[in-house]
Amino acid sequence: MNRFLFLILFSFLFNLSSINSQNLISANLDTYFFLNNYQLDKKDSIHSPQRAAIYSSLLPGLGQGYNRKYWKIPIIYAGLGGSAYMFVSNHKKFIDYRDAIDMRLDDDPTTIDPYIDLYSLDQLTYYKDYYRRNLEISAIVFVGVYLLNILDAVVDAHLFGFSIDTDLSMISANNTSTLVPTISLKYNFKNSNNDKNSYHRLW
Repeated sequence: MNRFLFLILFSFLFNLSSINSQNLISANLDTYFFLNNYQLDKKDSIHSPQRAAIYSSLLPGLGQGYNRKYWKIPIIYAGLGGSAYMFVSNHKKFIDYRDAIDMRLDDDPTTIDPYIDLYSLDQLTYYKDYYRRNLEISAIVFVGVYLLNILDAVVDAHLFGFSIDTDLSMISANNTSTLVPTISLKYNFKNSNNDKNSYHRLW
C-alpha cells in the first residue's frame, strides 16, 4: 500500500516537473523568436549614426534632415547665424579700438585716431578688451552649436528605429490553463515602420 502511494506521488511530481519544463522551453523559444525577429527588423531599417555624423559635419543640419527631424534645422542655423553675426560685429569693434590705441601711441602727429575727442587711452583699452572678450565668446558659441549639431544627429540616428508611445506596454496576466498556475508578461514593441512585435515571458 505504501509502495502504491509512493508511485502515485512520484508520478504526480514527475508530471509537475514536465509541465514546468515545457513552460520554460516555451518561454525560451518565445524569447529566441522575439530576439531573432527584432534583429531582422532592425537590419531591415538600418539607420547609420556614422552617416548622420558625417552629414552634419559637412553641412550643419544635413544630419537632422537625414534623421527626418526637419524642425531642428532652423534652430541650428539660428544659433550658427547669430553667433557668426556677433563674431563679425565684435571683431570689427575690437579692430577699431586696437587701431585707435596704436595711432595714439605711435608718436606720429599725422595719424589721429577717430576717438581722440571721445575716449581717453584707458577707455580705449577697456573697450578693446571688452570686445575681444565678446569676440572669444562668440567663437566658442559658434563651435559649440556646430558640435551640438553633430552630437544631436548621432543621438537621433541611434534612436531612429525606436518609438516610445502608448503602443509600448507591459501587461501581466495569470495563466491557469495548465495544472501549475503561472504568470506571464506581454511586451508590445513598435518601431518606426509601425511594425509591432509582441514578447511573452512565462513564470
